[in-house]
Amino acid sequence: MALLALLAGPAVAENLPPVYTITGATGLVTVPDARFEPAGTLRASVAQANPYWHGTIGVQVAEPLWLGLRQTAWAARPGAEPQGFYPGLDAKIRLMREGGHRPALALGLQGAVGHRRMAGEYLVASKRFHDLDVTLGLGWGRFAGAAVAKNPLRLLGGHFDGPRSTGTDGADAARAADWFTGPDVGLLAGVAWHTPVPGLTLKADTSGQDWAPEAASSLIDPTYKDRPHWSIGADWSPPRAPWLNLGAGTLGGTVFAGRVTLATNVARWPVAPYKARPGPKLPHVPVPDFLAFWRGPGDESASLAVKNLGQKGPQARLAVALDPALPGPLQIGRAACTHLTTAPKEVRGVAVVPYVLSFRGPVLHLPRPALDKATQGRISPEELWHATTIDPTHALRPPPP
Repeated sequence: MALLALLAGPAVAENLPPVYTITGATGLVTVPDARFEPAGTLRASVAQANPYWHGTIGVQVAEPLWLGLRQTAWAARPGAEPQGFYPGLDAKIRLMREGGHRPALALGLQGAVGHRRMAGEYLVASKRFHDLDVTLGLGWGRFAGAAVAKNPLRLLGGHFDGPRSTGTDGADAARAADWFTGPDVGLLAGVAWHTPVPGLTLKADTSGQDWAPEAASSLIDPTYKDRPHWSIGADWSPPRAPWLNLGAGTLGGTVFAGRVTLATNVARWPVAPYKARPGPKLPHVPVPDFLAFWRGPGDESASLAVKNLGQKGPQARLAVALDPALPGPLQIGRAACTHLTTAPKEVRGVAVVPYVLSFRGPVLHLPRPALDKATQGRISPEELWHATTIDPTHALRPPPP
């Protein structure tokens, strides 16, 4: 009936600041709620509630998912040497957003991986009524010590109805097979009042926390298991330091609890805009004059033994008698470039047949685009030679010049 009352409550769109439990999750004093922080929120908290110290680093991985790494140490009294450590991975998943007449709904795992001493699961609903934030839910494992009902999941099979170890029997490691198991469930309930005082929130809750493991220890009074399950406390975040949250309260009126939480949102960290840095000043290197490579000193026609064989279609034809004392490609390139400087525009290439003494070589076809680029110094001699094609079967047989 209480859950139905939450479902029927009015919707409130006020954005109230988060509050935290002693184990590091968002919630009341000991009861987690169904609230989440903006994605990218990173927070660290340290809390003490005899006989435990809790240290937690949590991150809001995404809007519906929070993960926390928690280390819990057991000390007989504040300042004493720890007698045991109970680490765990905590998680909370959003199942439903708060709406007009529906609460926010979340599923949580405390100690899902790690030591089973603090392991417990919960399903909670939270609804806001102006400055009040009401939470109600069910708990398993650590949250089911004060049983209020049989485990409803037993209807799905005997796996969920079996006994559940709290780590006092030597079985320390938490297992996924233990999730939501146990014969009973506990009640989780509480309310947070965001007071008119800036940053101040008052909280009260009741939970089914299981104190049997603590009562079984010789370090703790056996009557520990009989202590009340209610808690009250206060959270305060300085208006000028919203990244800081301080919490204090009492568990059952017999144990003091204190907490310090630091939070930041990495997605909002200032990032300096990128500014392109000027590169180093390099000395000016002139573009090589490739045309000078092809040209010989003085009159090119006088320095090369070239015979114009006339034009056939769009191609000029040359016969070049090569000087054995000079590189053949150098002489062929010079002859083609020199001839093209006076050739009409319709000439699209130069065909060169080289001769050495009485030996004729294959016909070389040099395209005009490559010759023009070579003349302008835009390509190297090697690139011009790469653009040249060789036709060994072409019957261009002029007499040697």
